[in-house]
Amino acid sequence: LNNGNYLIVLVIVVVSFVFNYKRIMAFFEDRKRKRIGRLREALESNFLSGLTKERVEEELVNEYFKLATDISLCRVEREVLLRTANNLVDGINFSHFKRALPYISFGRSKISIIISRFAKFRYYFNLIFGFTLVFVSVSMVGIVPVVLPDGFDGVLLLLTGSLIYMTIGMLMIADTLSYYSARLIRRALEKASDHIDVEVDQ
Repeated sequence: LNNGNYLIVLVIVVVSFVFNYKRIMAFFEDRKRKRIGRLREALESNFLSGLTKERVEEELVNEYFKLATDISLCRVEREVLLRTANNLVDGINFSHFKRALPYISFGRSKISIIISRFAKFRYYFNLIFGFTLVFVSVSMVGIVPVVLPDGFDGVLLLLTGSLIYMTIGMLMIADTLSYYSARLIRRALEKASDHIDVEVDQ
């Protein structure tokens, strides 16, 4: 680090995270499964009864639902979401509901899609500048042969900058998917507005 090799360390950290991403996610999945195991063990105990047992059962159902869908919702919200997804005639994939959760407002028996002006601005901002950063990143890789004669440090700096721009750009583009899913669901809700509430802030 004292010799200016912090870029090498940064590259090693990023590459290590990418290569070990599955193991990191597996660690968190294992924690979820252990919690399910503890809840099932608690239900088998004779010391639980009445409201306490019902609460533990509800927690167990929530954990199974979270494990299957990666969504954490209470029972009422979960049932409303599932019922809405099943009632839509367009047959929208459930993954869109998962991505659109920031835009979903739950009622007693209905859901509403709330898309603010700021959300719309954020969508176009991330879309435009996300693709711009990706383009800049690819362009930086393209000029590596030009700076190659100047030494390895210049190439490393260029590749590191390209990796950072690419990462930020892809994250910005990925952030637009929730808005896209919300608009997709909103259009489907509008077709079924006779029995599903639709609320949109233009």
